[in-house]
Amino acid sequence: LFLAKLLGEVTERLGLSSLLGEILAGIILGSLLHIINPSQTLEEIAMLGIVVLMFILGTSVKLEDIKPNIYSASFLAIAGGLLSFIGGFIVGLLIFNSVMIAVFVGIVILSTSTPSTLRILAESGEFNTRHGKMIVTMDLADTVLAILAFAAFLTFVNFNSIIVNDLTKLFFAMIGFIILIITIGSKV
Repeated sequence: LFLAKLLGEVTERLGLSSLLGEILAGIILGSLLHIINPSQTLEEIAMLGIVVLMFILGTSVKLEDIKPNIYSASFLAIAGGLLSFIGGFIVGLLIFNSVMIAVFVGIVILSTSTPSTLRILAESGEFNTRHGKMIVTMDLADTVLAILAFAAFLTFVNFNSIIVNDLTKLFFAMIGFIILIITIGSKV
């Protein structure tokens, strides 16, 4: 935590997001020096942190703010998601020479980090601008797309088929959840 805060401050003073320094601290302590190793407890704490961050930022999002951008942002999220998936698929196929691994890499690349984007928008003061609202709406649509793609992949891996009915239920459950959180969150 100390290194994350320290590098966060350094990157902020360089005119960048503190999130960049925090991620760099994780790379240094985890991947490079192996001081911090992933564990079930650490993953649960990280997930809790993401949920809290999304809730805090979600209280700043109002349904009225994203309504005007919903169709154009959804189109852009789908187009960007397809390009990300295709790029990840090609790289996965070239490196691993396996279609299943290539599909998985494509889905991972498709899954962007929404909390990071929202935090950077909040830090830069762009969260409530016209462009910020468009990005927030795109991130919501992109998250739905990524979850559906991952669910379809897991279903295919486990059952060797894709169950469209279950994916449709999941889609409407996610949309309902997002609308519920946005409407209640802004009032809370």
